[in-house]
Amino acid sequence: MDYPNPHSADASALGFLYQAQYALLRLWKEQSDDAVVFLETLDDVVLKTNGETILEQLKHSLSEKPDAITVASLNVWKTLKAWIDVLPNLDLPRTWLHLVTVAEISPNSPLQVLLSETESRDELVAALKEEARRVIQERTSAAANRTLLPHTKRAPACEAFLKLSDDVQAEILSRARIMPGQQNIRQIENELAKTLTSVLSKDQSQVAALMVEWWNRQIIHAHCGKRDKAIPRFELVKRHMEIVADIEHDTLVDYFAVELPPESHKSHPMVANQISLVGGTEAEFRRAVTNEWRARETRSRWSTEN
Repeated sequence: MDYPNPHSADASALGFLYQAQYALLRLWKEQSDDAVVFLETLDDVVLKTNGETILEQLKHSLSEKPDAITVASLNVWKTLKAWIDVLPNLDLPRTWLHLVTVAEISPNSPLQVLLSETESRDELVAALKEEARRVIQERTSAAANRTLLPHTKRAPACEAFLKLSDDVQAEILSRARIMPGQQNIRQIENELAKTLTSVLSKDQSQVAALMVEWWNRQIIHAHCGKRDKAIPRFELVKRHMEIVADIEHDTLVDYFAVELPPESHKSHPMVANQISLVGGTEAEFRRAVTNEWRARETRSRWSTEN
């Protein structure tokens, strides 16, 4: 059924999937093998590398031409609020704050200074203060006139920003960057494939797809407690090398080596009978069921792919 659902969580789901795919591409492009990435901790994506911490707030859209961002954009204020909220947990001089967006910056916006690490933020601080005061003033006027209060979604961020001292406002923005024009979720896997320059061009898409598949499994395991939330780059590099080696040697990839059968899986009664005949334990029975399921699923996938 292809009817619109007013309660659909598609946007939220795509937003989280985008975080995961972006984190994969971000970690892969990182030069240091000591780099580590986290999802949904201090920010959407957190990268630790070379003694620094990079917090990345992601703003995704599937629109072909999303609205350019300005100092009045909701995404800018939501990002500022997210950073303000975690300030007590940050060593700000060793932290970078990135707003990553598929949109572009409005050409004449003072936000343009955030394309640089070193350009003065003075004009931007003034513009943000002016916008925040305008939002608060319009809400105050509406309250006095007993009309609907405007700017509901931006108001908490504007209030939080104005409560900061001038020095803290300046310090936050000195550590802030905007990364505009990023790939959306439809494009990230292809972008990853293009970076695999050590792989034959005919194999790049397959390698990228297998890396994404492995990565998604790690993200799921990290969020349900099956593994640590930190995913180091060396794990990603190791998996990449294994995938490439399998393809180069024309071997069959063991896709289900670490997977467990779903709870709904029922093994053939013959498996239990055979284990019982040799006096096998319950643990041996479970292991046999798991291995039988892995073999069946792997053969099925090999048949499909070849």
